[in-house]
Formats: sequence, structure tokens, C-alpha cells
Amino acid sequence: MRSPWSVPLLLITLAITTILGGSQQSPPDALALVGGRIYASPTADAIDDGVVIVRNSKIAEVGPRRSIKIPVGITTMNCSGKIITAAFQNSHVHFTEDKWNGAADQPASKLNEQLSAMLVRYGFITAVDTGSLLTNTVALRRRIEADEVIGPRILTAGVPLYPPNGIPYYVKDGAPPGLLKLLPQPTTPAQPQASCERILVAVRIL
Repeated sequence: MRSPWSVPLLLITLAITTILGGSQQSPPDALALVGGRIYASPTADAIDDGVVIVRNSKIAEVGPRRSIKIPVGITTMNCSGKIITAAFQNSHVHFTEDKWNGAADQPASKLNEQLSAMLVRYGFITAVDTGSLLTNTVALRRRIEADEVIGPRILTAGVPLYPPNGIPYYVKDGAPPGLLKLLPQPTTPAQPQASCERILVAVRIL
């Protein structure tokens, strides 16, 4: 079982965003969040006047200030009067709106604003995309992983599968005709497996 503080913490996302001011700078290699009240786990007592040490984007230490040695020269954020708690995962999103088109070439400032409005401002550090065009979603994910833009970890299922004649009306009404032609509608048990294998290959090479 993972330790209570092995998951990312909500305030870390918000703190790094505040420190960087929404720029495309890489986050600091080491960061100390000092003085906040920490809820490391739903079953653990809160830590008052706590400290969170982050190194290379991973939580290294969590505990009361009296028991944590804060490294000299580390980037520090005063969290007195604030609460630090576990971040969230959004398990159903779609990067299908027009604003995500051409994600590989959009200005980083625009993507930062869109990701913040959709996910980051609410403390989501993981987003599960249950259906979108891989070219856009994978490009967006790679720019996040390269620290070009500030956003969550993205897991994607790629283009969704539907049963024959089973595309929902709201997809038919809202999706461009060109996209509808790309939506697989398998008719045999083997076809979904083949579609998933193609998606896995596409994720690796895009």
C-alpha cells in the first residue's frame, strides 16, 4: 500500500502555477510548502504547521515543521493559513472542442488558459480522455510532459468505439461529418480488439 502522501497534493499544483505566473518556465527542481495544515489521507490526522518537500516533481517528505529539515536555498512558499490536500482525477473528459484543434502549434499561453479553465483551477492533476482525436490529444499531452504548458497528466482512449448504428444522437448532431466517418462501429468480436491495437500503436508513434 502506498504511503498517505505518495499521491500528488492539490496545493502543489496551485503553488507551482502561482510561482511561475502561468509562464512556460519549468517548475523548480525542489520546492518547500511551509506552514499549512496538511490532510495527507482521509484516515490520517491533520498535520498542523506542516511542511511538504517536493523534489523533481515528486513528493519527498511530508510532516510537521519541527520534524522536517528544510534544505538551504530551496524555493519556499509560505502556506500559513492555507490547507494542503490530495489532488483530484477527472475520469471523463473529451478534448474534442474546436479550441483544442492544432494543439501541437497553438501558443502555449492559450493552451495554459484553456487547461486552467477546464481542469487545473479545480485541482485536477489527472484527466482521463474517454474519446477524442489522437493527433490533438497526444500533441497536447506531449507539450504538458515537456513543460511547455501547465496541465494535468492525460490518459486517453483515442477514438471511441460504438456498436453498429449506435452512435448517440448528441454525437451525430454535434460532430463534423468528417469525424463521424472515423468512428469505428465494430460488428464482430475481433474488430474492437483490432481497433484498440491500432490506437495503441498510434499513441506510440504520434
